Amino acid sequence: MARPPAIDVGTGVRVVLNVQSLGLTDDQFLHLCSDNGDFRIEMSAQGELIIMPPPGSKTGRRNTIIVYRLAAWAEKDGTGICFGADTGFTLPNSAKRGPDAAWMLSDRWNRIPEEQQEKLAPVCPDFVLELRSPSDRRVEIDQRRAAAVGRTLRTRPRAPATRRLCACSSNAGARR
Repeated sequence: MARPPAIDVGTGVRVVLNVQSLGLTDDQFLHLCSDNGDFRIEMSAQGELIIMPPPGSKTGRRNTIIVYRLAAWAEKDGTGICFGADTGFTLPNSAKRGPDAAWMLSDRWNRIPEEQQEKLAPVCPDFVLELRSPSDRRVEIDQRRAAAVGRTLRTRPRAPATRRLCACSSNAGARR
């Protein structure tokens, strides 16, 4: 009999555990993620394991539309490639994050050895997008975006609560 999940997926609650002393390798982290596929799991640069429930249906649908449009643009533009929400990256500060959508120049991606492309590629995408769900706190989104672009992110004034799209690039700062 399957055990019920420890986190109620309907609440949007995140769990943060300090696992720095465990010294998880990339392979161990990926194994942990695959063993717990009902959750989105990330690792902060401080060694905190961040466990999140999957997005709600509306948020998932919005994210699919955004990834589809970004992928179509990337294919038409031809200079880069698009990644969806199930893609993780190891950032320069050692955080392991998975933005809702990302894009990077093809030549940067092609310089990464194929073996690393199959895992959590050690690269910071040129553009990341986070779709705010109703349970997301603004400060968490800002922290994720700042980590994704190497802490040089310039932010704009807060978006009204009705606006849910947060994007940034390493060159252009934040866009909402």
